Amino acid sequence: MVGKIVNVDQLGFDEASRIEGDWSRFSDDELTALSSSKSASSIRNELESGDIALIVDSPSSLMLSKMENGFSVSQQNAPLLSDYGVKKIGHRFSETIMVGLLPKSLEGHFIQLNQCQLISLSLLLKRNLLFMIR
Repeated sequence: MVGKIVNVDQLGFDEASRIEGDWSRFSDDELTALSSSKSASSIRNELESGDIALIVDSPSSLMLSKMENGFSVSQQNAPLLSDYGVKKIGHRFSETIMVGLLPKSLEGHFIQLNQCQLISLSLLLKRNLLFMIR
């Protein structure tokens, strides 16, 4: 299997469509091959809790469904997650915030950012652009 295990808090918006929803089809050996430090049962527990996600090039079953304002956990795969896992992954890919741009040329304009796009925003902040989060 070609894939990777990623902490959900570090997932980018572009990876949302590559989250495997049915990790039960993978053997313990396949899962442990993706993590040098975790046992298969630990990986499965963290997948269920929504702490980590299994990213593959072509998921057999998508964990997330595309919605108008982001993604939500698919009804098909929601039972594989704990209640906390559904909330954590759903929140990661659906919450939006308003960010106002302060430079005069952009004053008064607003954009919506998904929470996982904040990593890109932090890179912009490091380049001395001013942003006001409301």
